[in-house]
Amino acid sequence: MIIRLLNRLNTYFRKKALFYSAVIIFLPILFRFFELQVIDYNKYKKLAGNNSLRAIEIKAPRGIIYDRDSIPLVDNIYNYNFEIMPIDIIDKRSKEIYQKFNFALIDSIIGINKNELTKKIYSRNKGIEKFHPFIAKRFVDFNDMVMLKEHIIDLPGVIFSEIPARTHVSDVNLSHVLGYVRLVDNERKIKLNKQDTLFQYSYGDVYGFSGLEKSYESYLRGANGAQYRLIDYRGVDQGVFNNKDGRDVINGPSLITSIDINLQRIAENFLKDSVGAIICMDPTNGEILAFASSPDFDLKPFNKGPVPQDIWDTWNSDPNNPLLNRPISGQYPPGSVFKLVTASLILKSGKEEVKYKCDGEYQITKDVVKKCWNTEGHGELNLKDALINSCNVYFYEAVEKLSFDELVQISKEFNFGDLVGIDLPNEKKGLIPTRKYMNKKYRYRDELGVLHTNWAVGGAKANMGIGQGEVLATPLQVVNLINFIANKGYIYSPHLIKNKDNVIRKDIELSPWIWTFLDNAIYNAVKEGTGKNADILNSDAIVRGKTGTAQNPQGEDHSWFAGYVTSKKTLKKMSLVVLVENGGSGAGVASNMAHDFFEYFIDNQD
Repeated sequence: MIIRLLNRLNTYFRKKALFYSAVIIFLPILFRFFELQVIDYNKYKKLAGNNSLRAIEIKAPRGIIYDRDSIPLVDNIYNYNFEIMPIDIIDKRSKEIYQKFNFALIDSIIGINKNELTKKIYSRNKGIEKFHPFIAKRFVDFNDMVMLKEHIIDLPGVIFSEIPARTHVSDVNLSHVLGYVRLVDNERKIKLNKQDTLFQYSYGDVYGFSGLEKSYESYLRGANGAQYRLIDYRGVDQGVFNNKDGRDVINGPSLITSIDINLQRIAENFLKDSVGAIICMDPTNGEILAFASSPDFDLKPFNKGPVPQDIWDTWNSDPNNPLLNRPISGQYPPGSVFKLVTASLILKSGKEEVKYKCDGEYQITKDVVKKCWNTEGHGELNLKDALINSCNVYFYEAVEKLSFDELVQISKEFNFGDLVGIDLPNEKKGLIPTRKYMNKKYRYRDELGVLHTNWAVGGAKANMGIGQGEVLATPLQVVNLINFIANKGYIYSPHLIKNKDNVIRKDIELSPWIWTFLDNAIYNAVKEGTGKNADILNSDAIVRGKTGTAQNPQGEDHSWFAGYVTSKKTLKKMSLVVLVENGGSGAGVASNMAHDFFEYFIDNQD
């Protein structure tokens, strides 16, 4: 009796277990049917009747670029491509373009001829090509796009894709700093998409090709998003289908530069009618406050795709080369500014009190005579007086008593003949002629076949001592020299980003008294010597600097001024280099420009 009862209970519980298992299994299925048939009825009704979904990539805006006070310099705009999807414009039965397609409207608004467009459509209506839109016209104006979209019902298969582009919104050019972007084509897409690239590039993206756009490409660019759009049976875009199925766009973060837009405006105005370069820096952290290269070029033609060929031809044929980034890629004889490097070796050798007499010229050999800029001569001078008066003869004589190799070595310590290291592409090294370089360049055989390498007899070392001959330097290297003196022996790597991390500090190991001597020398050069025009009548300012007049075989001498100003009130400093090609004496045009920069800096201290 008990056994029968237990068997009946087991059978009962087994049936119950099977019932509830069936409920658990089939209930979600029934709920899904309910969801499809009732809850999402309208959603899936849209997809019926030959409607289809298209995944559309949404291009991410690049980061906005600002000056140091958050004034925008570069923003984003969108251009538009006029595209056509072949499969949506051709009748599936007749294999002909829909008769109602409004070719006349397209021609009247964006100027595409019907015959021309028809050929393109039929040529792409084959194989897998017919499922991919092709670009019929690039860079359609926004207003034209709106006009065409108002008649989209008559334009099946028409798609407008956004092309991200840059717009330059300030009244300063900064063309060599900001740089420009270019479109990603299929070839560039392969090169850019490395395995470690965080955000992959797509066809039609833009990428930084020059300037800060290139240097900070990985920072400025964002991540593209995606959108699903409903295309009806006529090939007409009916809008976004479901936002939650898409992918959000990640905008590129903003970039705050170190540029002071007011200083930049002054620099560009000064060089407007000249060929040259200006850099203003904060020597205490390496931030660049102004950076001007003249002539420059207009960035606006880059905002609508490839620059027209006639504009490229004009830039490239211009003898003043507006595409050359002179502050970091222009290489010039530094002239008398380089005497500060030579002076540091004289001081290191303990020969600063040795006097040499200047009669206006110095005879190196029987056939080689070097002249001073002051043809009447300066009389007897020690190093201090020679720097104040920028006397060539003193340095001709002094450098002949020094080791050539040691002069090369200390020049390299000051970063001449090597990269300073700035966050812009295409910086040049300049040239410091080593013994090996000179032997190779000036080695020759006489009429008897005897090999000669005595290049020093011709005054090569004397020329180097005053920044002439083989020596070449960029304006960045020259202002870097001033930063060493302003900081008493060290510099920070120059950069164009405000509060930049990982800024490298470089030191030169010279005795503290040597830095003090050089600092006093460039103070006296402004107060008593060739740099007087750079001084300002403000009791709160201490101005220091050195002029340079660099001989130029192609024409008038180049005019240099390099120095720095200190505010007694705030203790803030600003270093500066001015180079004017064919500007004549450094005591003239370059010093006058420096005066106005120093005055602005002091007048605008908090």
